[in-house]
Amino acid sequence: MPRPQLVPGAGDIGAISVVPYVVDGGKSRPARPGETLPVVRYRCRTRMRTIDTSKRDPVTGAFRAGPRVDVYAWTKTSSPKAVASAVQKAAVDRLQRDMTRQKDEAEASLPKVSTVYEKTVEVLGALVGGKDLAQSTLYVYRNHADTRLKPSVLGQMCLSDVTANDVDAHLTAMVKTIGVGSARLSRTVLRRTFRAAEREGVIEVSPVRPSALVAKSAPPRSRRVPQRSRALTVPEIHKLVWALCRSEKAAHYDLKDPVLLNMSLGLRIGEVFAIRWCDVSFSLEAKASNARAHVSVTGSIGREIGAGRGTERGDLKTTSSNRRLPCPKRVAALLRRRARRQGVSLAPADLAVNMAPVFPTPGRWERPEDRLQLRDKGNATHKIREIFDDAGFPWLSMHGLRRTVITTIADARPIRVAADFAGHSSIRTTQESYVARGSVADDVADLL
Repeated sequence: MPRPQLVPGAGDIGAISVVPYVVDGGKSRPARPGETLPVVRYRCRTRMRTIDTSKRDPVTGAFRAGPRVDVYAWTKTSSPKAVASAVQKAAVDRLQRDMTRQKDEAEASLPKVSTVYEKTVEVLGALVGGKDLAQSTLYVYRNHADTRLKPSVLGQMCLSDVTANDVDAHLTAMVKTIGVGSARLSRTVLRRTFRAAEREGVIEVSPVRPSALVAKSAPPRSRRVPQRSRALTVPEIHKLVWALCRSEKAAHYDLKDPVLLNMSLGLRIGEVFAIRWCDVSFSLEAKASNARAHVSVTGSIGREIGAGRGTERGDLKTTSSNRRLPCPKRVAALLRRRARRQGVSLAPADLAVNMAPVFPTPGRWERPEDRLQLRDKGNATHKIREIFDDAGFPWLSMHGLRRTVITTIADARPIRVAADFAGHSSIRTTQESYVARGSVADDVADLL
């Protein structure tokens, strides 16, 4: 039984035209009518049908035109056999080329099927330099994708093959091996990835459930131990300053001045190391002992996304974080002393164009161009942690100093003033997360 055709009608040929060729002046050409020159060969020409739909009539589907097949034979009687053999070989070759081309076109028209990790990197890469996410948050997402998602089974699965059970199994494993915080971060990253894939039509429904298993890992609200925002008391502030001034580690890593400044301004750690001399201004003569200073918070230190991942100065976390803060006299004196150490001119015209950081990377002040090196906040955080531990404050961090400053302002001024100083657009954030709660005052009884 003969093998059926791959495509019905493919390989069929039309009428065969036979044209004799003669030699004229050493060259072969088609014979003209009435010529008596000897015929040296015959050219047989026909057209064959292929699977290319552009060669068919769009209405009737009838064969309209196809690729041309030319065969040369020595005798007229052998022409049909030669044509049949050549057409059979050409039809197979043409069919294979056409089917390969249509397959490639079909694959190119389909959305690219990526793994979960590849799609996550693509989605996060599209957010670099945008305003949707702070660059520091974007770095945390990308670092989580590289360290947690890439080596996991879920990270190497195709997007279209992932189910809700696969996502829940991944999050449950993270809760058991790492913790609830990492599982919630992973769910946030996966939610962005699958939402983007859903918008592009790669998947129909996102497999990330709104109420994943990580929400069940937390104890009920009635049994939770309330986390109270803790701030330093006045004796603790004195103890910390005294330990900081005596710390050899703080002097070696040049961390005494940043910590002392943050005990008065309450900035985020990325904002502290992003302060440039052009962000500092003095109300009077800078050399005067009673000169007050202002610091403009205009940027934050983050990590570059991509190869190398060096330190960069990016945008602030929110729009309301852009603010100009008044500094106490002790902070103004600290800035003047630091300017003398770095050889910075305090003239207003010179400060306005000085882009050097106030707290650059330590040990790089030998050359003027090295004073532009931004400090990595991750490395500084680890050293500050060691300094606070040595001082007897294992619970304290740079954000704890920020909480102390905000609590101090909130105790003496309206909460709106404290929120504006902290760069919060809502006073609810200031009240619930930054103002330390204390005991009930005894004089409240006089009001009742």
